[in-house]
Parts: sequence; structure tokens; C-alpha cells
Amino acid sequence: MIRWWIALCAGALLVSCSAGTVRSGEARGRVYRGDEAYALSYAYAYAPAGGEELWVYVTDQPLPRSAIVDRFAAHELARAGKVHGIKLLLDPRNAAPTEITAVMLLPAAPNATMASVSISSSAGVFKELELGSRISGRIEQEQEAIFDSPPYGFAADFSFAAEESAPAAKSDAAQ
Repeated sequence: MIRWWIALCAGALLVSCSAGTVRSGEARGRVYRGDEAYALSYAYAYAPAGGEELWVYVTDQPLPRSAIVDRFAAHELARAGKVHGIKLLLDPRNAAPTEITAVMLLPAAPNATMASVSISSSAGVFKELELGSRISGRIEQEQEAIFDSPPYGFAADFSFAAEESAPAAKSDAAQ
């Protein structure tokens, strides 16, 4: 019982220490829809309080902290055409997810309302993923044109330097 309590307290302390911190990293890649393509070169990671989510942004423009920590602020910037990229919603406790939600940060297309996609990693979306003190990954998704929607997709590599005293979980080919 005492060991369980110590483990619970240590886990809560770890989550509370890393939650709320914005980490800047490195990125390269692109996001596209139809004939529009944007080079991605900025990466940010943010873990909201609670430790159940990790938001990873990979963008073509720098994001202010206020847009990173607000659940919808980056979406508003994208709708206004001020930033382009992807936002990944991850579970920091699972380095081998079977599903991934990726929100495409793009302005609304004239004949489409597509802004987000939910993708199954059974299609091999993550080529690499490491979550823990070091966060890094390689993600790819392409979708052919369907009905009136243009083809869309992204390919991105992102990495964040190791953070002190956080345990790492690693998957070389998260499927």
C-alpha cells in the first residue's frame, strides 16, 4: 500500500512539473491541400494540466505562447491564413498509439470545410515516435481527392531536446 501511494505521488509530481511548459523544437516537412503547399520549420509541444494530452504543433510560422496553450487559438490563426501546419493530439503515456488525431492548420478552402482529420496508424502514419524526456517523431499522411475535396496531406519530422528527469518511452515504428 505504501509503495502504491509513493508511486502515485511521484507520478502526480512528474505530471504537474511538466504540465504547462511550452517546449520549442525543430521541424521540417510540409503540409498541402490541392495546389497549396507550405514548408514546415517550427515545432512546439505543450502538455495541458492533467497529463492526459500532449499537443505537438508543426508550423510554417512561429506561434506565440498564447496560441500554443489555448486549445483553439492556433486554429483561429490558421483560418485567418496567418499560420499553416498540423497539430497532433497525443497521449504522453503511450509511445505506440494505435490511433492519432491530427488537425490540419489551414484556412478554409472555398468549397470545403475540412480542417481536421482523424487517422488510424494502422496505415503507418507514424514512422517514428518517442515520447518522454525527449520528444521526436516522423509522421506522414496522404489522401487522394474524394468527391469535391482536393488531395491533402503532410509529412513532418519534429524533435525536442531531452527534458531533465522524465522517463522515456520509445517506439521505432508505432503501429
